[in-house]
Amino acid sequence: MNCLLVEDDKDFYKILSLHIIKSGFNLHWANTYERALEILKEKKINLVIQDIKLGDRDSGLDLIENYKRYDLDIIVITAHIGYKEILLKKYNDGIIQDFFIKPFDMNVFCYRLQIMKEKFLFERNVKEEIKEKYGILGISREIQRVREKIDLIAEKDANVLIEGESGVGKELVARAIHEVSKRKGEFVPLNCSAILESLAESELFGIKKGSATGVDERKGKILLANFGTLFLDEISSMPITLQGKFLRVLEEKKFYPVGSDKTLNSDFRLISATNENIEKLVEEKKFRGDLYFRISTFKIYIPPLRERKEDIEIISKNFIKNLSTKYNEEKTLTEEAIEVLKYMEWKGNVRELQNFLYNLFLSTKSKKINSIKIFKFLNFAIPSPQHIPKFNNEISIPLNLKKHLKEIEKNAIEKALKEANGNIVKAAKLLSMPRRTFYRKLKYYKIKFI
Repeated sequence: MNCLLVEDDKDFYKILSLHIIKSGFNLHWANTYERALEILKEKKINLVIQDIKLGDRDSGLDLIENYKRYDLDIIVITAHIGYKEILLKKYNDGIIQDFFIKPFDMNVFCYRLQIMKEKFLFERNVKEEIKEKYGILGISREIQRVREKIDLIAEKDANVLIEGESGVGKELVARAIHEVSKRKGEFVPLNCSAILESLAESELFGIKKGSATGVDERKGKILLANFGTLFLDEISSMPITLQGKFLRVLEEKKFYPVGSDKTLNSDFRLISATNENIEKLVEEKKFRGDLYFRISTFKIYIPPLRERKEDIEIISKNFIKNLSTKYNEEKTLTEEAIEVLKYMEWKGNVRELQNFLYNLFLSTKSKKINSIKIFKFLNFAIPSPQHIPKFNNEISIPLNLKKHLKEIEKNAIEKALKEANGNIVKAAKLLSMPRRTFYRKLKYYKIKFI
């Protein structure tokens, strides 16, 4: 937990610093307005303890206005009783969390620090829960790296480019970064591939009333993201004619709505996402190189689900648990069902897996979702070739996988027979398998039936 003490009186700084450090904070000190702003840009500050008078100027009040863009708490200290009414109003408005007029009781001051420390520790735990809330689930080393990168970059204001195939969860990662960050504004998403080229500029920049017949004034996504995060999904689809204008906005944080000559400001953080190779698009002159370098200050790559099969279990169980809560129907996946899901190829990644599980959940009446239910839902008794993952870029299936899948199929047939009380016709129907094929499988696996 980091505390910034803005105080130009060295003697008083020494007194306060001892109590701040003793309360468990890492201390950073600034004795000027300019140095305070530098530290705020360099460090994630949780608490600012601010003297209003810095030298011969009331810099403290100016600084408080600048703090609005940061997610931090403020305690103001002053020796001038004349500021009491101003500070009381800022306290009531929630702009500052407390203020002290010198001389003050140091025990009360230390108690206030302790309360804030407990608040920050609680918020830290909440932020860890946020990553799980937004579905950043998994035990693989690959997904751990993604979470580590979220922790590394979230509280910094650098632009982030999230790369990965469709369905891997790029927007989930973007939302997690925003929620963990120190930005107080909204998370504003825009899918660049889902808007017409003719409307793209007004969607981003907004439009002035009367700029065209029957057009009402509308705020653009850039303005809506002020003090927050602008998330541009599929940014590679942004029209080339718009890229130059957007680059200038990134550099200056100023823009003109369509049909307006009035400059607007927006302090937003940009997170972009793509499922394409933008470097290749730059080479092909389909994407501006200068814009690419600007948006990709920090990159996060989310690997496809086929490269982290070990994450399928936790993702699947968590999703079924959420559906159980939503529909008030307690259902769970059996271990065999999990194994079958692991051996299926999810070309649409997490999105396809969740869509499959959603349909499976709604179509299953029993509380246990087993491998038989999955095979029946897929209309085959064993995963077809297109659902079997490739290994080392080879089409052939390893012998151990063939053996494992045969065991699953045999077990499925035996369970179907048991569920059908030995009735072959019913058992074959349970697996959506032709009767002749079912007989052949019984003979192949040497399964006895009555």
